[in-house]
Amino acid sequence: MNATPPPNVAARGDRLFSWREIAAGLAAALLLSLALATILGWLNLNESRRVYNTQATSIVQLISQRLAADRAVLTPLSGLYQASALHNTHQLLSVGSTLLRSYPYFSNFAYLRWLTADARQPYVAQMRERGYPQFRIHPLGEPEGIVSADAPALIVSFLAPLTPHNARHLGADLLSNPRIAKAVEYAIRSGRMAVVDVPHFNGDHPGYLALMATYYGFHPPRDAQQRQRQLSGMFMVSVDFPSMLDDIEIAHPRWGLSIFNPEGDTHSPRLIYRRSMPSSGMLSSWLPGYRIERQLNVDHHRLLIRLDRHTAFSDVRPGTIVPAMLLPWMFIGALGWVTGLRRQARHAQQAAERELAHSREQAEIALSSITDAVITTDARMRVQFMNPVATRLTGWPMAMAIGHPLDTVAMLRDERTHAPMSVAPEHVATFLGKSLEGELRARDGRSHAVEIRFTALTRGDDAAGGLALVLRDLSRERELEDALDYQSSRDPLTGLLNRRSFETYLRQWLSLCQPKGSDGALCQVDLNHFKLVNDTAGHRAGDELLRQFAWLLDTVLPSGTVLARLGADEFGLLLPPNAVEPPERIAEQLIEAARAFDFSWEQQHFNIGVSIGLVRVADARQDAGDLLVMADLACLAAKDRGRNNLHIYDAGDKAIAHRSGQMLWLTRLQEALHDERFVLYTQPMLPLNAEARPRELHEFLLRMHLDDGSLAAPNLFIPAAERYQLMAELDRRIIDLALALVARSAGSPHDTLYTINLSGQSVGDPHLAGYVFERLRHHGVNPGQICFEITETAAISNMHGAQTLIRQLRARGVRFALDDFGAGLSSFTYLKRLPVDFLKIEGEFVRGMLQDATDRSLVESFCEIGRAFGLHIIAESVEDEATLDLLRQIGVDYVQGFHIGRPRPAPFAAPTRMLNADPGTSAV
Repeated sequence: MNATPPPNVAARGDRLFSWREIAAGLAAALLLSLALATILGWLNLNESRRVYNTQATSIVQLISQRLAADRAVLTPLSGLYQASALHNTHQLLSVGSTLLRSYPYFSNFAYLRWLTADARQPYVAQMRERGYPQFRIHPLGEPEGIVSADAPALIVSFLAPLTPHNARHLGADLLSNPRIAKAVEYAIRSGRMAVVDVPHFNGDHPGYLALMATYYGFHPPRDAQQRQRQLSGMFMVSVDFPSMLDDIEIAHPRWGLSIFNPEGDTHSPRLIYRRSMPSSGMLSSWLPGYRIERQLNVDHHRLLIRLDRHTAFSDVRPGTIVPAMLLPWMFIGALGWVTGLRRQARHAQQAAERELAHSREQAEIALSSITDAVITTDARMRVQFMNPVATRLTGWPMAMAIGHPLDTVAMLRDERTHAPMSVAPEHVATFLGKSLEGELRARDGRSHAVEIRFTALTRGDDAAGGLALVLRDLSRERELEDALDYQSSRDPLTGLLNRRSFETYLRQWLSLCQPKGSDGALCQVDLNHFKLVNDTAGHRAGDELLRQFAWLLDTVLPSGTVLARLGADEFGLLLPPNAVEPPERIAEQLIEAARAFDFSWEQQHFNIGVSIGLVRVADARQDAGDLLVMADLACLAAKDRGRNNLHIYDAGDKAIAHRSGQMLWLTRLQEALHDERFVLYTQPMLPLNAEARPRELHEFLLRMHLDDGSLAAPNLFIPAAERYQLMAELDRRIIDLALALVARSAGSPHDTLYTINLSGQSVGDPHLAGYVFERLRHHGVNPGQICFEITETAAISNMHGAQTLIRQLRARGVRFALDDFGAGLSSFTYLKRLPVDFLKIEGEFVRGMLQDATDRSLVESFCEIGRAFGLHIIAESVEDEATLDLLRQIGVDYVQGFHIGRPRPAPFAAPTRMLNADPGTSAV
């Protein structure tokens, strides 16, 4: 049977709308949105057209006003001329300057003299006498041309501004141009101003010339004949279209302007000016543009004005269209929402009916697939259903179990008392909703640890309908818990108790000890050569050694002894108080058995010994942790005595006291490292040679702050640091502190050297050079200011590491000093293998120079050997003036000691003694 409805039914039930309905709704909303957008766009474009019509009318009116300016200017000038007010050049110049300033679009102002054929030559002679020696009458635009001498002429007699470019127009006969001649004839015939678009006076700019006739006599002529007889000349202004229309174009930058002269062919008027409209992007290519044409008749002007403008996106006014386009979508969405709610309610009803039809089948499948055992009963506690897991646990097939009482099929018992658990309704009611642990007895007699949960079942009328019993098999979990408990308490390699379990057992054993009872004993056993086996034969051999030694312990020690592995090669023994032999004898027997134990691995044989520390265990007043510490101290004391030894703990023992002191300083040292409670002192070194370089040397010395505020000298805590492998970390702290102080010092970076001591553990550290380089960069210290001091013993014990470190650091400019030279037996042998810069003589020889000739001879030989290798010699422990004088005689380069300067807190202390220019004279 299928647990879910057919896919097509589910698809129809889950989807509220078909794809066709969705597409129809989207299409309707889209069409309505486009229709509204089109209507509103058309209305907005019409409104924009009305606004632009108004703008175009204002532009045309402004052009009309400017075109009327020439007549308004020239008409009064003609009257003044007839009244004899404008006849001389100075007056014309003044009028011209005023006009050109007042009307920036007037490019030229001129007076044209009318000359009959007889008056032409006298006028030329007159003009040459006035200061124009080259004056001649010539055609307009052709200064070298010739005009007919037997015809009247209208020549340029005055022109403003008279630039080099305009000067060529003086003497030009305007009647030589047919169009100007026609305009002049019109002006004389009509008595009005004439206009002609001749570009000569405006250069390349489009424009026109305005001409107004002047007459002789006090009375104006009445007709064309009198005007011809009384004609004296004409005033002329040239108008520059770009200048006249410039501010109009700035005020209306999106308009294109074209000006045509309609005279002649009205179907194709002549273009006299054009300013193209700017591009408006892609929208202008498919939206209709605006074009407005106006016939302009202003006095003498007959022009066609054409204004063009692209349709902009803002003309459509999208701010009104977008909200309108959303309305159809909102309407369709609301309609779809209401329809969807109705369909969803109908689908929910159909889904509930389907769910009800399949509920029983789904429940059975779910119960069959879970990993817990499920048994359901009726109200009389008779089995109605069992899943396969319940069948397996109880041993009852479901066909046989149905109808049987629950306590017959599932026999439940209390896990602790093994008493039967009642499943009667009145008893089960107290367990509902709770989780219990018990035991299930199967039909075949096997028992299973189970977790039990009861759940009440109800019928549709809320009446009691029986129980659901859920059983979870805990057998596998219990097995895993037991295995984990064993693993957490045991050493996985040897199978012995681990340290934590051993401490727990020891506390429990102490709590059971009776006062004044016989003493037991706690022993710590350390293998003597375990590291040798690991390094020589490998860790597999070391693991096998530990397993065999654990077997040896089990066979040698008396029964009742508790064994544990406490660490890598450390074992713990708890000897019972009722042993036949005393603990000391048992420990000695173990030492003998270990000495006789021969460990073989791949044809290699190792003699393994042990060192044992023993602590007597009396009663519960002793602390388990303290006992383990005492055993550890006693074991360390046994190792110090030469291995294969037994040491019994005694609080008054000097060896124990020494080890206790080291462990106390170890604790203080670890706290100081955590809290950064170290401080550096400096002690200066005095150069004995005025030419010695560097001139200043300072050695960093370490101190440690204690809890009471006092300072601890390094001889108190350095042994503990060396014993417990903390010197490498301590050296790094010192390097960082020292470089920080050097970075803040006032010493010369090229004539001051600071020395830092390195331990033997750091000399063998392959990563130390990288750390030094990183700290030098961090603090910005010149490597040439730093010198590391390594002891002769440390260098010889790790010669390869020392050579590598010195080579890496000296390559960057760091210097090295060999400290305590002469303390070892191989000083001269290894000196040539260590590329150092300074040789520091052991202070014991320096202190004994005055009393012991041998010490003096050794110091002299050290100096000779050092000079042979090109090294600077430093003598330490200089305590008096006599020793200083003797070292100066021997030729030592630098001296150090309390007589020179005591250690002081940084910043750096200067030497208390300095040298004059005379090396033999000292000054305080």
